[in-house]
Amino acid sequence: MIVIVILFGICIGSFVNVVIYRFPLGLDFVRGRSFCPHCHHQLNWQDLIPVFSWILVRGKCRHCKSEISIRYMIIEIMSGILAFICFHQFGISFMMIFSFILSMILLCISVIDIDTMVIYGRFILCCLICSII
Repeated sequence: MIVIVILFGICIGSFVNVVIYRFPLGLDFVRGRSFCPHCHHQLNWQDLIPVFSWILVRGKCRHCKSEISIRYMIIEIMSGILAFICFHQFGISFMMIFSFILSMILLCISVIDIDTMVIYGRFILCCLICSII
Protein backbone atom coordinates (compact mmCIF):
# COMPACT_ATOMS: atom_id res chain seq x y z
CA MET A 1 0.00 0.00 0.00
CA ILE A 2 2.88 2.35 0.79
CA VAL A 3 4.27 1.97 -2.73
CA ILE A 4 0.89 2.85 -4.25
CA VAL A 5 0.61 5.95 -2.04
CA ILE A 6 4.13 7.10 -2.98
CA LEU A 7 3.50 6.49 -6.70
CA PHE A 8 0.23 8.40 -6.44
CA GLY A 9 2.09 11.28 -4.79
CA ILE A 10 4.73 11.28 -7.51
CA CYS A 11 2.05 11.43 -10.22
CA ILE A 12 0.33 14.33 -8.46
CA GLY A 13 3.76 15.98 -8.22
CA SER A 14 4.00 15.79 -12.00
CA PHE A 15 0.74 17.76 -12.23
CA VAL A 16 2.02 20.20 -9.61
CA ASN A 17 5.01 20.86 -11.89
CA VAL A 18 2.59 21.77 -14.67
CA VAL A 19 0.73 24.17 -12.37
CA ILE A 20 3.98 25.75 -11.15
CA TYR A 21 5.20 26.34 -14.70
CA ARG A 22 1.96 27.41 -16.38
CA PHE A 23 0.01 29.36 -13.76
CA PRO A 24 2.35 32.39 -13.56
CA LEU A 25 2.44 32.52 -17.37
CA GLY A 26 -1.36 32.59 -17.57
CA LEU A 27 -1.44 29.28 -19.47
CA ASP A 28 -4.15 26.64 -19.03
CA PHE A 29 -2.77 24.00 -16.69
CA VAL A 30 -5.73 21.61 -16.96
CA ARG A 31 -5.93 21.16 -20.73
CA GLY A 32 -3.17 20.83 -23.25
CA ARG A 33 -0.27 18.48 -23.66
CA SER A 34 2.99 18.87 -21.80
CA PHE A 35 5.83 20.43 -23.74
CA CYS A 36 9.51 21.26 -23.51
CA PRO A 37 9.96 24.59 -21.69
CA HIS A 38 12.62 25.62 -24.23
CA CYS A 39 11.48 24.55 -27.71
CA HIS A 40 7.78 23.95 -26.84
CA HIS A 41 7.85 20.56 -28.59
CA GLN A 42 5.03 18.32 -27.30
CA LEU A 43 6.33 15.51 -25.12
CA ASN A 44 5.77 11.88 -26.11
CA TRP A 45 4.20 9.36 -23.73
CA GLN A 46 7.60 8.02 -22.69
CA ASP A 47 8.61 11.53 -21.63
CA LEU A 48 5.65 11.80 -19.26
CA ILE A 49 6.56 9.08 -16.76
CA PRO A 50 7.27 10.93 -13.51
CA VAL A 51 10.87 10.78 -12.20
CA PHE A 52 11.96 8.01 -14.59
CA SER A 53 11.58 10.09 -17.76
CA TRP A 54 13.92 12.76 -16.43
CA ILE A 55 16.49 10.07 -15.58
CA LEU A 56 16.11 8.27 -18.94
CA VAL A 57 16.65 11.43 -21.02
CA ARG A 58 19.41 12.55 -18.64
CA GLY A 59 17.67 15.85 -17.99
CA LYS A 60 17.58 16.92 -21.63
CA CYS A 61 14.80 17.41 -24.16
CA ARG A 62 14.73 14.62 -26.75
CA HIS A 63 14.00 17.17 -29.46
CA CYS A 64 16.23 20.23 -28.83
CA LYS A 65 18.69 18.70 -26.31
CA SER A 66 18.23 21.67 -23.95
CA GLU A 67 18.69 20.98 -20.28
CA ILE A 68 15.53 20.38 -18.28
CA SER A 69 15.82 21.49 -14.66
CA ILE A 70 16.33 18.82 -12.04
CA ARG A 71 13.70 20.71 -10.06
CA TYR A 72 10.96 18.84 -11.96
CA MET A 73 12.21 15.51 -10.63
CA ILE A 74 12.82 16.90 -7.13
CA ILE A 75 9.25 18.21 -6.89
CA GLU A 76 7.88 14.83 -8.00
CA ILE A 77 9.99 13.03 -5.38
CA MET A 78 9.00 15.58 -2.71
CA SER A 79 5.34 14.98 -3.57
CA GLY A 80 5.81 11.23 -3.15
CA ILE A 81 7.46 11.82 0.24
CA LEU A 82 4.66 14.17 1.33
CA ALA A 83 2.06 11.58 0.28
CA PHE A 84 3.89 9.00 2.39
CA ILE A 85 4.04 11.35 5.39
CA CYS A 86 0.30 12.09 5.13
CA PHE A 87 -0.45 8.37 4.80
CA HIS A 88 1.81 7.51 7.73
CA GLN A 89 0.17 10.18 9.90
CA PHE A 90 -3.50 9.58 9.04
CA GLY A 91 -3.76 6.28 7.15
CA ILE A 92 -6.13 6.13 4.21
CA SER A 93 -8.69 8.66 5.37
CA PHE A 94 -10.42 11.90 4.58
CA MET A 95 -7.83 13.74 6.69
CA MET A 96 -4.98 12.18 4.71
CA ILE A 97 -6.45 13.42 1.44
CA PHE A 98 -7.01 16.96 2.71
CA SER A 99 -3.58 17.19 4.32
CA PHE A 100 -1.99 15.99 1.08
CA ILE A 101 -4.00 18.48 -1.00
CA LEU A 102 -3.01 21.27 1.39
CA SER A 103 0.66 20.27 1.20
CA MET A 104 0.52 20.28 -2.62
CA ILE A 105 -1.04 23.77 -2.64
CA LEU A 106 1.65 24.97 -0.24
CA LEU A 107 4.32 23.41 -2.46
CA CYS A 108 2.90 25.33 -5.44
CA ILE A 109 2.86 28.56 -3.45
CA SER A 110 6.44 28.06 -2.29
CA VAL A 111 7.98 27.27 -5.67
CA ILE A 112 6.02 29.96 -7.54
CA ASP A 113 7.04 32.46 -4.86
CA ILE A 114 10.70 31.46 -5.25
CA ASP A 115 10.42 31.92 -9.04
CA THR A 116 8.33 35.07 -9.28
CA MET A 117 8.27 36.65 -5.80
CA VAL A 118 4.45 36.62 -6.08
CA ILE A 119 1.92 34.73 -3.97
CA TYR A 120 -1.36 34.39 -5.83
CA GLY A 121 -4.59 34.88 -3.90
CA ARG A 122 -6.23 31.90 -5.61
CA PHE A 123 -3.80 29.54 -3.89
CA ILE A 124 -4.38 31.21 -0.53
CA LEU A 125 -8.15 30.86 -1.06
CA CYS A 126 -7.67 27.14 -1.79
CA CYS A 127 -5.67 26.79 1.46
CA LEU A 128 -8.42 28.57 3.35
CA ILE A 129 -11.10 26.28 1.92
CA CYS A 130 -9.06 23.16 2.77
CA SER A 131 -8.47 24.48 6.29
CA ILE A 132 -12.16 25.16 6.84
CA ILE A 133 -13.16 21.70 5.58
